[in-house]
Amino acid sequence: MTDEIRNTGDYAEENESATKKEGMISRRKLLASIGMMGAAYAAGNLLQGSVMASPGSNKDTSVTDSVYGNDMRTNAIGERQPWIEALNNGEILITTTIAELRMVTEAREHLVFYVTDSGREGCFYYDPTDLLSADDNGITIVASAGARFKRMFSGSLNIRWFGAKGDDAADDTAAIQQAINTAQLKGHGVYVPSGHYLVSAPIMIASDGAPIRMAGDGVYLSLFKPHPQFTENAPLEVVFKFTDSRVANRFEFTEFGIVSGTIHDPKRMKYGLYAAKLSHTLFRKLCIQGTQLAALGIGYGWCNDVETCELSFNSGDGLLFTAGQVNALNVINTKIFGNGGIGIHMAHESLEARIQGCTIEKNEQCGIYVKKGAFNLGIHNCYFENNGASGLAFTNPAISLKACIILNGNVSAAEPEAIQGRYPSRNVTVSDNFVSVKQEEVFVAGYAAEIGLEIRKNTFIYSGPNRNFTVLRTGTNKTGLGTNINGITMRDNDVTSSYRPYLNIVPLQVDDMVLADMPTFHNADIRYTPKVNYAPALEQFQKVRDFGMPGTFAAADHSYRMHSVYSYTGARTPDQWGFYIQAEDYPELAGKYLYFGMYIKQSHSGMNAQLFITGNGANTQGYANSTDWRIISSVFRMPDSGSIKLSVGMIADQASKQLYIAHPVLSEVGAPFEHY
Repeated sequence: MTDEIRNTGDYAEENESATKKEGMISRRKLLASIGMMGAAYAAGNLLQGSVMASPGSNKDTSVTDSVYGNDMRTNAIGERQPWIEALNNGEILITTTIAELRMVTEAREHLVFYVTDSGREGCFYYDPTDLLSADDNGITIVASAGARFKRMFSGSLNIRWFGAKGDDAADDTAAIQQAINTAQLKGHGVYVPSGHYLVSAPIMIASDGAPIRMAGDGVYLSLFKPHPQFTENAPLEVVFKFTDSRVANRFEFTEFGIVSGTIHDPKRMKYGLYAAKLSHTLFRKLCIQGTQLAALGIGYGWCNDVETCELSFNSGDGLLFTAGQVNALNVINTKIFGNGGIGIHMAHESLEARIQGCTIEKNEQCGIYVKKGAFNLGIHNCYFENNGASGLAFTNPAISLKACIILNGNVSAAEPEAIQGRYPSRNVTVSDNFVSVKQEEVFVAGYAAEIGLEIRKNTFIYSGPNRNFTVLRTGTNKTGLGTNINGITMRDNDVTSSYRPYLNIVPLQVDDMVLADMPTFHNADIRYTPKVNYAPALEQFQKVRDFGMPGTFAAADHSYRMHSVYSYTGARTPDQWGFYIQAEDYPELAGKYLYFGMYIKQSHSGMNAQLFITGNGANTQGYANSTDWRIISSVFRMPDSGSIKLSVGMIADQASKQLYIAHPVLSEVGAPFEHY
């Protein structure tokens, strides 16, 4: 070990023998001998953020102040430099290396050992009270004789102290892992200086360990990369992964990047950062690029925030829900761009997820996909552009949806992509977004929203050949495995005036209306939809379907909500009564979606009500046990021409049973039944 700092000049020569005899040099002699440049060398890089200052000139200034300047007494955040404190207290400074420290056979107190290893510089002291601490290769060095030397520092642990090089050549995995292990054990943060750090195995973060803050110098300066041994065909599983032994709590990751290389290089890792159980954790100012499955995976937990990040140029998804019950997640001001899969893939159920102020652009399959129900989902103030160019492919039905947002209701994330409403979302609001339409065909494809789907104040622009763009595409029980959509509200979704010659907004598209049962489009509320009831009163109904079982269709002796009531009786399947409408008489309705609905009440359980519309066939409302008044409806699209027959019928197991009918309505979808 270099046990002395040799002096220069006459003063050094006069005291050379004394210096050699003692094997060390006093503080006053040290400062006098090494001068300003030597002091700056000793001080340089001891702590991140230290700065060099001019020496003080005040006559009352101490020797240390004169050499280092007042500003050198504190680090970048105002904390007192520990090595300055040591010198002021009379300790003696000795230069050495990590390897030499480990060879010390006899340690003394009141010595400060300045380690000169590149990137690992810093001061250590001997702690005679510690007989147990392990050598962590960063802040605790254990000599062969058992002495423990402790790094003098404040703030976070620098991964370079543990041997990380960041030179885009060395394998830094072990050093980074050791820094994180030590930080979790000691309760410190982790600092990542500028550099390119190669990783050859997943860096594990103990979910049951102390929370840490891991911070770099910026998303383009402090970078983690898969080791060159990994290829697109044999990728690294993940760069950072939680152990998921329990719900990890209160971590923070900020100001660094995880990349495979440039945006055009092969994607050589499956995930950037992955957790299945996480809460109260902040991901801020991260850039994750070049993954195969997802940039960021977040699972079960609550109160997590993804803020001002960039999840871009991944061949898979940007953000993926890795486990169920992702609760109170905020995705804010984040750029989710150029991913080959889905921008935000909500593969598992969630509660109170909020996506706000994000740029969601050029995600090949879809911008946001809710595969399994989201309760109280808000998507606000985002910018959407060119999502769904290739579309998200479904097997049942065999379609590819090119949409910004898709709401589905699968029971399991592992299920094939089938449209269904078995696990629907509830209370979904999509508002105040700006959409630059490119290859996408639909803004929201909503097939599973059981209680409330509100789409309002979204603005669309497009420049090119004139085309249609659908705000909401949905379906019926005949779509895939059956949809579940109810409570649609649409307000003020429009094209800015200068783009109206190019883009025609279509508020609604409904799939698979033929023979569809129990739709709820009579509840839809779409602003500016004309509120006109085109159905005649029951008194004007006529027999339109003759089954040879006439029964009786006649006025009842009571009313319902001030509406006259008619009843069917006298046959199990009586002839059906209704009316005809001539499409040519209503040119304003051509191509529009209309619903035919009414109040009904059964006299007994186990009966069936049926609506019939030309072109759609019979809409069987199902055998119900309730004998309360309720609304039934069917939906169809008005043709340009022809006669449309609309009727209502009863199916019962006994001729004595009765079906009561009140208040028939034929209206555009978007004018709620209750309005009439």
